[in-house]
Amino acid sequence: MNAAERLVEIYYRQKRCFTISDVKVLSGNNRQIDLLVYDGKEKLHYHVEVSVSHDMKWAPTLDDIYHRMHYKFFGAVKFGKEDNKNSDSGRGKTYLESIKATYKDYNIDYKEVVRVYCAWCLKTENDYANLPKWKEEMGKLFDLKADKFEILSLKNDVIPSLFEKPGKSNYEDELLRCISLFDASGVYHRQNNLQL
Repeated sequence: MNAAERLVEIYYRQKRCFTISDVKVLSGNNRQIDLLVYDGKEKLHYHVEVSVSHDMKWAPTLDDIYHRMHYKFFGAVKFGKEDNKNSDSGRGKTYLESIKATYKDYNIDYKEVVRVYCAWCLKTENDYANLPKWKEEMGKLFDLKADKFEILSLKNDVIPSLFEKPGKSNYEDELLRCISLFDASGVYHRQNNLQL
């Protein structure tokens, strides 16, 4: 689990959710789920994938996220090796059934799991404006409800949430402890013009 994945995992734990990280996809060739989350209050399961670079030239568009979601959540293979008969794309292999089997192994309903893609942020304001329409299109494309797709921003959602109530004694988790120390220093608040 990398640092961005850990921060997202902490974000869900702070919301009183149960989390499991780095879940191996059953019969998946180098496939894993970054994070499975269960929200007991809302009775919702989440499959979360995290891909973060804070360099804006790498910020994804909704079209980029569609391709990444197709790969991570629906078992598509990476293209470009169709001529290699030993590659997944060359053999026409997909991993959707393996992903479904992994969900089932954790008692998660494929039709009900919320698929969350976490990036630093979306590329443009236009991407944010088109998000509701995009979710509807994704739902139609994958025969799911639009509310089964979410985009999470590490910059705009996760990090600010972690600074809202970091607490003072998070000694059991080194990242939470760092956030607590940053919060106590006031640096984050001064840089973001927040009230102390």
